[in-house]
Amino acid sequence: MKKVLSVVLALAMILAVAAPAFATAPAPITDPSKLATGGTVKVDGETTVGTINVTLPGATKLVVNPYGLKYSGTVNGTDLTDKQDQIIFPGQFISSNSTSKLAVFANITGVAAGNAKFATEWIDNTSDHVAGTKYPNNVCLVFQTADATKGATPTEPNWTPVTAVPDEPKTDGTVNTELLVSSRGTTLKVGVLAASTDVADDAETNHLAFRFTGVAEQRPDTPWTDKDKVTASIVFTFTPMV
Repeated sequence: MKKVLSVVLALAMILAVAAPAFATAPAPITDPSKLATGGTVKVDGETTVGTINVTLPGATKLVVNPYGLKYSGTVNGTDLTDKQDQIIFPGQFISSNSTSKLAVFANITGVAAGNAKFATEWIDNTSDHVAGTKYPNNVCLVFQTADATKGATPTEPNWTPVTAVPDEPKTDGTVNTELLVSSRGTTLKVGVLAASTDVADDAETNHLAFRFTGVAEQRPDTPWTDKDKVTASIVFTFTPMV
């Protein structure tokens, strides 16, 4: 079940320069002796608000398929047939039908179980093993984002294949579209959701797609078992942009 976050965001402060209808206007000044003391005009304030309506996916599943076997089943609501990727995770979406443009931040914390470990280097399964070198059950897991087409129903974008460890994370406020997953969570900007031109129209909903991809060690010293898993927790936060 999708979770809908709906919060009210203060956007601008407007001063009401006219007295409200229920207020009594100051009496006219007709006595010249009252000119120096004048009269008082009360200025009320009003804050206009815009609605933030952001939808996140519920619980999802990540499948590690180290031997590249044909995998069939339903993953994250997508029916798969004979999928042979080593990392199987159909794209998911963050959707926004909001009056404000939003910067999207993610804090991703990976958890490895069994013999599985998070790798910090890309894994080359085509090269021969070097004698005397240990080959653990490594997974080089990459979190990737991409803009998806605006509309009532999101469609998965054409993903850029990931074939190497991503560059160092960007901390200058620009978007990180690829992040290496580890057990140490770091909050970074991963996308931008545009403002909707009509929050009452589902067709004006904007979407940011995300997925996990990567590579796993195909010939570890200890054979893979179904106990060797990697999971992740993603905390998404949002900041209004002007």
